[in-house]
Amino acid sequence: MTFVTLRRVLKMSLTGFWRNNWLSLTGTLVMTITLVIISFFFILSITVNRTATLLKDKIDVIVYFKDEASADQVSEIEQLLKSRPDVKEVTYVSKEAAKQRFDDMNHLNLELSTIFTGTENPLPRSLEIKPVQAETTEKLFNYLKDPSFSPLIKKISYEENKSVIDRLLKLTTFFTKTGLIMSTVFIIISILIIFNTIKLAIFSRKDEIEIMRLVGATDIFVKFPFIVEGMLYGFFATIVASILVYFGYLIVSPLLNNYLSGIDIGLSSFIGGNLPLIIIGQLLVGLALGAGCSYLATRRYVH
Repeated sequence: MTFVTLRRVLKMSLTGFWRNNWLSLTGTLVMTITLVIISFFFILSITVNRTATLLKDKIDVIVYFKDEASADQVSEIEQLLKSRPDVKEVTYVSKEAAKQRFDDMNHLNLELSTIFTGTENPLPRSLEIKPVQAETTEKLFNYLKDPSFSPLIKKISYEENKSVIDRLLKLTTFFTKTGLIMSTVFIIISILIIFNTIKLAIFSRKDEIEIMRLVGATDIFVKFPFIVEGMLYGFFATIVASILVYFGYLIVSPLLNNYLSGIDIGLSSFIGGNLPLIIIGQLLVGLALGAGCSYLATRRYVH
């Protein structure tokens, strides 16, 4: 195809796109909804799943002891934990070390610093336990919940972490299943609408096609404008979908963080670092849908 022919084909495609403005608008809107749904659920599934994996890999079980527990009792539990094959590391944190950590984190917060009066230190001693594998954390947690330890243990932090991880896993399952179903439904709707839009465009330009055939136009020259017209739906839909996905992220991100008790699922870093790839992915899907539907329509109705 020569440059002159390509220019003519593009001009005919744009003319057809604007001539059937309501049909073009319908096709573009449906394509936009499809791209938004695919992108939205894809991004959320990846970020939520990645955050759950990172939390599981970094999770520690922290055992906080009551003040009544003696040093020998704490040391005995520490040795028991170190002897377990599913425990990678056990770190003892004294009351003094806990206070130092607190001071380092809150040295500018005067309100929090007022909880220390005189020489009294209300922070408990603790054991920070790192499991060999994240999957064994539940087993380790159940071991520490044994009634023989309850008179000595004040709190086990894994209870809080576990609820966050469970929420993340539920979100991942929800986004994966819902996204797959909705994406499939709207892809089918897009195919049907774009196919019928191109079909109507072909019928409305039937006389033009007949004239082009009479003067010796090739199949490529006759059919290619319709295929490009279908790709234009994908192009304009990508522009709108990218804007909607960005503003949708601004709305959804705080809601998810609130649902996950303040845990940042990393939407900002993911979208910021992968925005060009997200837009390119939307564009490729949009162009493929538009071109594929148009090709099927021209193959069936352009003779």
